[in-house]
Amino acid sequence: MKPPASVRNCAILLVLLPLLAVLQTTHAQKNAIDIYSLTVDSKVSSRFAHTVITSRVVNKADSMQEATFQIELPKKAFITNFSMIIDGVTYPGNIKEKDAAQEQYSAAVARGESAGLVKATGRKMEQFQVSVSVAPAAKVTFELVYEELLKRRLGVYELLLKVQPRQLVKHLQMDIHIFETQGISFLETESTFMTNELAEALTVSQNQTKAHIRFKPTLSQQRKSAEQEDTVVDGDFIVRYDVNRTLSGGSLQIENGYFVHYFAPEGPSMIPKNVIFVIDTSGSMMGKKIRQTQEALIKILEDLRPEDHFNLITFSREATQWKPSLVPASTQNVEEATKYANTLKAHGGTNINDAMLMAVQLLETATREEQLPSGSVSLLLLLTDGDPTVGETNPSKIQKNVQEAIGGQYSLFCLGFGFDVSYAFLEKLALDNGGLARRIYEDSDSALQLQDFYQEVANPLLTTVTFEYPGSVVEEVTQHNFRLFFKGSEMVVAGKLQAQSPEVLSAQVSGKLSTENITFQVESQVAEQEEEFQKPKYIFHGFMERLWAYLTIHQLLERMVSTSDADKKALEKQALCLSLNYSFVTPLTSMVVTKPEGQEQVAEKPVESEKVPSSKGLIPSKAGIGDGWLYQDLGPQSHKVAGQGLSSPACCQEGALSAQAHGCFRHLFAQTLAVLGARGTVPIQLDAHPGLSDFQVALSSDIEPWDTQGPNYQVSKQGSGEGTLATPIHYPILPLAGPRTLKRTCLNKDFFFQKQALQPHHQIVLPAPATTSAAPAPIQAPTVILPLPGQSVDQVCVDIKRTPGPSLRLLSDPDQGLEVTAEYNMQKAQFSWIKVTFKNPQLQVHVSPEHVVLTRGRRSSEYKWKETRFVVMPGLTMTMDKAGLLLLSSPDKVTIGLLSWDGPGQGLRLLLRDTDRFSSRVDGILGRFYQGVLWGPPDATDDSKRTLRTHGFDYSATRVSIFGPTENITFQVESQVAEQEEEFQKPKYIFHGFMERLWAYLTIHQLLERMVSTSDADKKALEKQALCLSLNYSFVTPLTSMVVTKPEGQEQVAEKPVESGLEEGKLIALNPDCLLPFSFLAIPVLASLSAGGSILVVDNPRYTRKETSPTAPPPAPIQAPTVILPLPGQSVDQVCVDIKRTPGPSLRLLSDPDQGLEVTAEYNMQKAQFSWIKVTFKNPQLQVHVSPEHVVLTRGRRSSEYKWKETRFVVMPGLTMTMDKAGLLLLSSPDKVTIGLLSWDGPGQGLRLLLRDTDRFSSHVDGILGRFYQGVLWGPPDATDDSKRTLRTHGFDYSATRELKLDYQEGTPGTEISCWTIKLFS
Repeated sequence: MKPPASVRNCAILLVLLPLLAVLQTTHAQKNAIDIYSLTVDSKVSSRFAHTVITSRVVNKADSMQEATFQIELPKKAFITNFSMIIDGVTYPGNIKEKDAAQEQYSAAVARGESAGLVKATGRKMEQFQVSVSVAPAAKVTFELVYEELLKRRLGVYELLLKVQPRQLVKHLQMDIHIFETQGISFLETESTFMTNELAEALTVSQNQTKAHIRFKPTLSQQRKSAEQEDTVVDGDFIVRYDVNRTLSGGSLQIENGYFVHYFAPEGPSMIPKNVIFVIDTSGSMMGKKIRQTQEALIKILEDLRPEDHFNLITFSREATQWKPSLVPASTQNVEEATKYANTLKAHGGTNINDAMLMAVQLLETATREEQLPSGSVSLLLLLTDGDPTVGETNPSKIQKNVQEAIGGQYSLFCLGFGFDVSYAFLEKLALDNGGLARRIYEDSDSALQLQDFYQEVANPLLTTVTFEYPGSVVEEVTQHNFRLFFKGSEMVVAGKLQAQSPEVLSAQVSGKLSTENITFQVESQVAEQEEEFQKPKYIFHGFMERLWAYLTIHQLLERMVSTSDADKKALEKQALCLSLNYSFVTPLTSMVVTKPEGQEQVAEKPVESEKVPSSKGLIPSKAGIGDGWLYQDLGPQSHKVAGQGLSSPACCQEGALSAQAHGCFRHLFAQTLAVLGARGTVPIQLDAHPGLSDFQVALSSDIEPWDTQGPNYQVSKQGSGEGTLATPIHYPILPLAGPRTLKRTCLNKDFFFQKQALQPHHQIVLPAPATTSAAPAPIQAPTVILPLPGQSVDQVCVDIKRTPGPSLRLLSDPDQGLEVTAEYNMQKAQFSWIKVTFKNPQLQVHVSPEHVVLTRGRRSSEYKWKETRFVVMPGLTMTMDKAGLLLLSSPDKVTIGLLSWDGPGQGLRLLLRDTDRFSSRVDGILGRFYQGVLWGPPDATDDSKRTLRTHGFDYSATRVSIFGPTENITFQVESQVAEQEEEFQKPKYIFHGFMERLWAYLTIHQLLERMVSTSDADKKALEKQALCLSLNYSFVTPLTSMVVTKPEGQEQVAEKPVESGLEEGKLIALNPDCLLPFSFLAIPVLASLSAGGSILVVDNPRYTRKETSPTAPPPAPIQAPTVILPLPGQSVDQVCVDIKRTPGPSLRLLSDPDQGLEVTAEYNMQKAQFSWIKVTFKNPQLQVHVSPEHVVLTRGRRSSEYKWKETRFVVMPGLTMTMDKAGLLLLSSPDKVTIGLLSWDGPGQGLRLLLRDTDRFSSHVDGILGRFYQGVLWGPPDATDDSKRTLRTHGFDYSATRELKLDYQEGTPGTEISCWTIKLFS
């Protein structure tokens, strides 16, 4: 199955993925396993979700088949049961202690099976999968049960159903029952696959306390089309809701002897906060990460309230504070901080310890000097993308240092950017200090993830919150003391009533506001509550006891992270006991599933992964020039690639567009673009698919030559068929001099939601510019299309030619509660962004060419264009189809359409429907056209021109065809012959007679082009005509050759290659099977050749195909070893060390306490080179940190950065540092070992370490390399091969082989040396 789409704002997440039988059969047996029933039943009772997923399958084949049951569930959920029923026999899953299940797990691994049934996947989900062999005609029922407590985040609870059955299902049904005694205040649904037909299968019913959502599509509703058996049901279905709140904010609910207390008061005002942002600006943040961090930080700064105080600390090798103390969030300070944020650059190492201690010191000083508002809350927000590499690098010591410094006074929240950071380290760091940790996933919405996390903690309402219950009536209460309560969240406490339940259960919640203490009282009638939860049939009875156990286990596991080892065992024992008693698969338990064959599989709860999850449907393939990134995610349509004069290679013949076919497209596009350069529109014809004719490739206009990302070519269809081919393909382009001439222009007729060529429209230019003559340009899509209700003329197309300011108010209608604003980029002639704001419901849709952001209150969701969406909210529906058309509609409102248009005149587009619903108060640049528009009569001399008057302004309107014209257009041009002749005779600097040669050149070109596509009968005549012209005008073409006679009498022949690319002085022939008809870049005229010269002879691949025998590849260049070790007192040559595996990310290469010297490094196995090397001296106290980019010398708190090969001579007390022009850096002293460092750019390039004066090492020297300077013993040469010996040191034997290596010890280029090579950790 396809991995799930990443889901952004899902801290409160219930994932129901009814991909309940993923079929892994051969092509011949497709759908042999038939899912005839698939049901999802989720009962949400007081936020606790109990979900049962049932799949029934049958094997329709006449042989044994394998059925795979696979779903995804939230990471916070616990599996409670799984079973398979095969031929009436039930095979249950048994939950055991993890250690007890280890034997079955090990046995499965030994059989070579994938023993683990559960694995982490995506941002918030885990995948459960089990497969079983099914006999012919046999039926299997799979059933999985899991439970989760929904967490309130930014004011809502959220359930996510991921629906991907991958086949039509006769009985497909999902039921969600929500029961909330507080009453449901808000309910909405969202889907990524919903169509108008499927929407009819969705029913939502709701009263004050309960809601029922059912999705039950028929087979015909599930079909993509009447002709296809594929299902359209594929994607996300989301339900969001909230409950009613009171000023006391409390709800005390009781069921079956257990209680749960939900607390989220709405009354308290926000407490002023003091926040220090601690931002990682190390080298690993370079590029997109630092840009997204800047974007998020600027938005966060804008959200600070004037009563807040803040400061910024950035850190790499050292920590730097923006201001010497915290400052108020005044407009001026926020503007200054924004400017500072825009200057952030990524470089250097990661010094987390110093940065955190500096932040705590700032807060301590501000508190001590009473600089902060009384009763305010102090927060620390740490963002980092890697482990500590500078200063204190021991994670445990950093955690201890920070905890001791904070001393329980402030809350620390940690954000881990990507997967290079230890999440366990950040989680403990946060939990030790009253905060929490969150991973920020590297994606297009990373900035939004950062902003959303901040929104969760941006508005503290209460501090020091304590829940109190009568000790005589309750026991075993979960966590009931909390440091902070934030707006939009919820505190949950659960407990058990004693055997003698009271009639009334009361509770008291106390906390602190900014200026006073506050107490909330709540009580509940036990008998009434018990009765209320017994009545409904649609709730999961006994849920509150399981809720209490679920919450207790989660909190015990969390406490285990931050507690001491002594207490951890007791907490683990308690959590394990509850897990077994309530049959929860937790990190302490496993589920053993016994299959009919007697084999066993084990399901275990994954921990937070440190690996990057795979992307959905993207197969990036990086190749050489002209290949770039290719996103291979095409649909199953079959195409035959041919074209107007294009050769169609074998890979492009009829069949599925596979990876092989992509290679052909790459080749065709590469050749096309080599001709046209990095600008223009390329006509490519694809046939053999109904309704498809011309395709167009729209090239980015701002691409730079050899751009590593490449332009984005959007291939869009023209025609009436429904086939699709829209795949982003990126290529670096070789820019060419000279004009690009296209044979014809291809236009896309499918604009917005219309499926036919549009009729002519009136076009208005805002404001009307002066008339100028211009060359005919491709027909463009207008900026805006305005349908004018009640008008006798066609709809109006509006183009913007000048703006009154950076921001435009396009539409504003206070009666509709609607406003549309935008920013227009005059240089690019397109909208930079468009923002639609609704008053009721309160929401905002902000679109840019990259994405769509929907904001409701403080919650934001980001969507990509062409990502199908169907969101139903109270009073508004938002839909987006696969063409990228986003519609915002309501029964009584104007429909707003937004589109990221990639046709001619690409960019954002705005469209309107139901414009008769505008009120009389509509206003704005476009809104004025919906008030009292008057059309003047057609112009007397030109009936294609009219005048339009509105709001006292006159606009000149011209009738034009915007695309898909229905009439022919003729352009006339004339020229004065005598004037033209005279104009070209005057200049001395032009080549006279050039126009005759231009005619001949163009004629030959076109004749050669016609030869490619013409019949054999006509080809001879065309060839004869082209040959005659080539000889008459002395052109070297594919039909002629130039013979060059050298002084020695020898002759050489120059021929014109059919297609070649110039690279580093070589002519490289392209694949002759995929040549384009217009691929001759130039036809040179050779006037003379100096005596003794020569011309390179290149085969013409079209006419002279020569068979060449394969040659043996050249030997690999001799490499420089990772390290060269001169061993003092040894009779053998020096030793070369290569590192083949590392025991961890950081290596301790050398350590000599007597020398006061330590050398550490990080080795990148993928690149086979050091990422950095760090040399630390004790006396004098200094550190030299080198990376491939630069050298950083740190003395105390002062750092100096040098570039490699930048001559340096630094004399310090006790040490001299020199660097020469070869880039060899030496650290030397009269009584110390000399350390050399080099950024080697020869074969095997990368950082190099070298040693001199090694006889000065003491007997205490240690480390990976230091061990070779203590008691090294060499064995005799091998009896059969004297180039092999054995070396023993520290009890380890190393195989040494005598090899040729490059000696880098004196810098580039290096000389060959013979040394004994050993491989470390191989």
